[in-house]
Amino acid sequence: MEPVPSDTGIDSLSHRKRSATESLSSSSDEKRNKPNHHHPSQAPIYLFTTRDRERTPNDRSFREMLGYDMATASLTIHSMILCNYMIDFEFLLHEIPELLTIPQVTVFYGHETNPEYLMQWKQATSVDVRLLRPSDPPRSLHNPLPLRIPYGVHHSKIILFGYREETTQQEKLRLIIHTANLLERDIYRKIQGACIQDFPLKTTERLSSSSDFEHDLVAYFETYDYIRPRIWSPSTQTSPCSLTQWLRQYDFSSATVALVPSTPGYHRVSDSEHPNRALQGHLRIQQLLRQRWTRNTKHPSPANSVGPVVCQFSSMGSLTEKYLNELYQSMDVLSATRPKHERPSPSQVSLAQKLQLVYPTVEQIRTSYEGYAGGGSVPGPYRNVSKAFLRPLYHRWSDEGRKHVGHIKTYYQLSNGGSTDDANDNSADDTMEWFVLTSHNLSKAAWGEGQMRSAGRRLFIRHWELGVWLGSSDETKLAPYGTTIPQAWKIPLPYPVRPVRYRVNDQPWAVDGVYDIPDALGCVQLG
Repeated sequence: MEPVPSDTGIDSLSHRKRSATESLSSSSDEKRNKPNHHHPSQAPIYLFTTRDRERTPNDRSFREMLGYDMATASLTIHSMILCNYMIDFEFLLHEIPELLTIPQVTVFYGHETNPEYLMQWKQATSVDVRLLRPSDPPRSLHNPLPLRIPYGVHHSKIILFGYREETTQQEKLRLIIHTANLLERDIYRKIQGACIQDFPLKTTERLSSSSDFEHDLVAYFETYDYIRPRIWSPSTQTSPCSLTQWLRQYDFSSATVALVPSTPGYHRVSDSEHPNRALQGHLRIQQLLRQRWTRNTKHPSPANSVGPVVCQFSSMGSLTEKYLNELYQSMDVLSATRPKHERPSPSQVSLAQKLQLVYPTVEQIRTSYEGYAGGGSVPGPYRNVSKAFLRPLYHRWSDEGRKHVGHIKTYYQLSNGGSTDDANDNSADDTMEWFVLTSHNLSKAAWGEGQMRSAGRRLFIRHWELGVWLGSSDETKLAPYGTTIPQAWKIPLPYPVRPVRYRVNDQPWAVDGVYDIPDALGCVQLG
């Protein structure tokens, strides 16, 4: 694909707009089936197609995720919701000019990029754009929250669109929860992930019913306080309704994942207040682990067979050992599900034995396709990444053969222990207790931090984030793609499932570091 021309604008796009029929009926030997038609052993998790990397069956291009350029697809999109942190509107409209033909488009984002193209888009079609900034005054134009959250941002990456399948005339909703900013360098130069699933309209019999997934999704969008009534689905609506009312028209009972939300504010820390509602941040993972073992008869694995928790991310906040132990307590199967007196105390097991942080080295950034410039998307400052207690926790981002910088965020726990000092120790039999794909980086702002308030202990979160969680069960295991384990959902991990520990001379990448050795493009970084 050619680079986006710098002078591309709305006018120059108008003659290039592809009709839904033209785009969706095209065929090519390289095109895949629709994302929702995944193999039964394939979890609904995919990697973005990137340049300079051989495509795999687990890859989907950005356009394919939206239903375009598919050999067998025939659908008409009538409404779309785009939620992101950074959006380059010039790139977006060049890449998806069909956006100009969709009757209803609503955009929520956290950082302005190329606003002049946004203005032209507004003049060309019906698009409603909301900049969300929790650090603004409460209940103001850009902050719908009842309080101001300093340093808070809208960091979630979500795409929702309603469409009609032309062959069956069925109305459906596609939900894509992913990790990419809508920027050319993020979409085509970084390793990114997405969870994709389609949902039908509720049948007459199910109109009054709901699911946990529906409640959690609606509760997340309620925090945007977007109440503007719109015709989201012309074929099923006789009058305008709100975004959350429209979402409730769909049947989410077939959801194969659970949501992991973070929204700015102070949140409860226990199920006892509202047992049927999702907790937030890292406590949501703890809640899901407890629910899993309540539903399954099998007791959690013995302590000597549960592996470490692996955290892979592209940015790191200012962390302490105490906070990482708190995070581990929420993410470890045994800590989350066993009575307090049966859990090992934090002092019994070193942090390095139970938590592994996957983060790129300076050399991995230097030798990547983008060189030091690619490290701009891994904005960990030196003061955060260089703390001494983190050194034993660090593991390399990927093997030597992968040259793309990772912007994906993944978290999981291995089902058994083992060495990670040698890449050859990765076993074909490795499984995971659970897996999360999310927008959450490793920070208190994203996952939340416990604080005492007048109403008791609360989890304080600064950012909007959203991820998905999959859990193993007696019937279905979770395993990295490429394993031969039967009855396992395969996860396309872009790095070894047992990450390799930093070598002696490895240094964690710092976005504000000074690097005078030329990178793959012949550039240096002088700070």
